[in-house]
Amino acid sequence: MNDTTKKRNGYPQDPHAAVRDATPRAEADPMRPRYHFHAPANWMNDPNGTVYHDGYYEVFYQSNPYGDNWDRMHWGHARTRDFLAWQHLPIALIPNPEFGETGCWSGVCLPRSARPPILLYTSARDRDAGEPFVQRIADGDESFLLWRPREAPLLQLDDVPFPIDGDWRDPFVFRHDGRYFLILAARPIDDTRPPAVLLFHASDETLENWEYHGVLFEWTQTDSLPECPNFIRLAEEWLLLVSPFAPVKFFRGAFDAESGRFTARESGLFDRSPQYYATNTITDAVGRTIVLAWIRGFPEGRGWNGCLALPRELSIGADGALERNPVREIEKLRGVQRVVDHTSFCCARSVSIADVSPAKMELTMRYTVPEGSAVRVEFLVGTRAVVAIECTDSEISVGDDVIPVDQANPITDASRSGPSHEIRLFTDQSVIELYLDRGRECLTRVVPGLHLCETAIVSRTNRAEIHRAEYYPMSDATYDFSLFPAYCTKTGG
Repeated sequence: MNDTTKKRNGYPQDPHAAVRDATPRAEADPMRPRYHFHAPANWMNDPNGTVYHDGYYEVFYQSNPYGDNWDRMHWGHARTRDFLAWQHLPIALIPNPEFGETGCWSGVCLPRSARPPILLYTSARDRDAGEPFVQRIADGDESFLLWRPREAPLLQLDDVPFPIDGDWRDPFVFRHDGRYFLILAARPIDDTRPPAVLLFHASDETLENWEYHGVLFEWTQTDSLPECPNFIRLAEEWLLLVSPFAPVKFFRGAFDAESGRFTARESGLFDRSPQYYATNTITDAVGRTIVLAWIRGFPEGRGWNGCLALPRELSIGADGALERNPVREIEKLRGVQRVVDHTSFCCARSVSIADVSPAKMELTMRYTVPEGSAVRVEFLVGTRAVVAIECTDSEISVGDDVIPVDQANPITDASRSGPSHEIRLFTDQSVIELYLDRGRECLTRVVPGLHLCETAIVSRTNRAEIHRAEYYPMSDATYDFSLFPAYCTKTGG
C-alpha cells in the first residue's frame, strides 16, 4: 500500500504498523483472554477462510487494524498446527479504494490441485450511496502469505435470476459427489420472498466460474438475514449453520444436489448466547469437523476487542443428538488436576476453589439436582459474586443466559435422586464457555470483571448431589510474530 492509497482511504498508517503499535497495550490488559485465540491487537470478528492445508489450520479473520471498534474490514491471518501455538501472518486483504471497496468482508479459502490457492470474499462498497456488494477473488501463492484481489468481480447482482438487495454476502464453498457448490446469504427485493441462502455450482475445475443453481434454504424470519452460512456433511446428514443477528442456529436434514434444495428435519441453537457468532468450519486430515466462531460483546477502549471461541469438534451421539466439544488439543493446556469427590460434598454444602485462578481454569462437574434443589458455581471478588452459574432440574443459568436441561437425556443415572448431568466449564479472564452433557448444549458468555475473581465457590442446596468435580489451571496459548511484517521490522522478530 503506497502513501497515496493510504491517504485516499483515510488510513492513518500502514495496517501492520498500527497493529504492532497497539499490541503492547492490548497484551497488558488483564481482562484479555489468554488461551482463546485473538488478533495481536485492535478489533477482530468473524473467522474466515478456515482450512486445513499442509499440516496447518489456516485461519483468516475480519479485522480493523486501526482501532478496537468495527470499521474498514481487513482480513487478518494466522495459522497453527494444534490450536495452542499460533503464528501471526501478514494481513491478507486490505480494502482497495480503486475497486470502490470499503471493506473486505467474510469468505472462504480454496486450496486447489495444481493451481495456487484463492480467496473468495464479499467486497463491500458504499451502502449509503447505494452501491451493491460484489463477490471477488484474490489470488494467492503456495506460501499462503501473499494475496492479490482481482478487479473483475466473481459474482454480481445480475448473476442471480431475480432481484436481490445489494447487501448479499459471505460466500462458503462445499463439495458433494465430486462437484463444488457455493452458498451465500441474500435478501430478495420482492417482499413476498423471504431471505434465503442461495446456491451456485462451479462450472469448471478452476473454481473461478460459478453459475446460479437455486435456493438452498429459505429463512422464515424476514427481519433478519441468515448471514455467515456454513453447509457441511456430518455422518449421514447435512448440517446448515446460520448467524441471523441472534444466536447461531443449526438445521439438520437432507440435500438434493439436482434441485439444490436442503430440507431440514431438525433445528436448534448451536450456542445459547448471541455472543457466540459467525461460525466457520474446518475438516482436517483425520476427518474431524471443527467449528470456529467469534466471541463478541467486549467493551471498547482497551486496545483490543474480540476473540475466537474454543474450536469445537462436531459428532453425533449414540442417540443421534448433535454434540460439540472443544478439540482434544485444548487439554494440553491443563496444569495439575485437582479433584473434589462425592464424600467432600457430602460433608460440606460448599467447597472453595482458591488454589488455582478461577478466572483461568477448566472445571468439570457431575451432579444430580432433584426438583427444588440447585447446584451453584459462584465467582467472587471478596464476598461479591461477579457471575453465578446455577444448575436446577430444568435449566442452567449463566447471568441472564439460560440453557434448558433435557431430563430425558441425562449423562448417566448416577444417583437414586434422579438423572445426573455434567457440565464442563472454561474460564479465560473475561470469557466463560459452558458445555452440558458432552456438548449437547453450549453457552458462551463475556463477563467483564471475571479476571478480578480470587475464589470460586461450588455449592449445593437441599437434596442436590455433586458426585465429582475436577479442575485444572490453564496455560496460555503462544504467538509467534516472526512473519508479521511491521512487528519484525521494529522488534527484530
